Amino acid sequence: RFVSSTAAHTSPIRTCIACRTSAPQATLLRFERRATGDVALAGRAHAGRTAYVCPAQGCFERAVARQLFTRALHSPG
Repeated sequence: RFVSSTAAHTSPIRTCIACRTSAPQATLLRFERRATGDVALAGRAHAGRTAYVCPAQGCFERAVARQLFTRALHSPG
């Protein structure tokens, strides 16, 4: 049976909303929108819409300055 190289890949790849760099999910910071409307770090068990940011300070600052969390964490519907 043929197994592609992508099938052997075990860690999901996510994209930083600020710099658009793809990286393994475990290396990025995961954010969620709370019921209050605040954006906060999300635990790995959180279900629902989340956004990922590189751990670099510049990526977080860019995401805030360009309101990328608002765009990425919009409410469906």
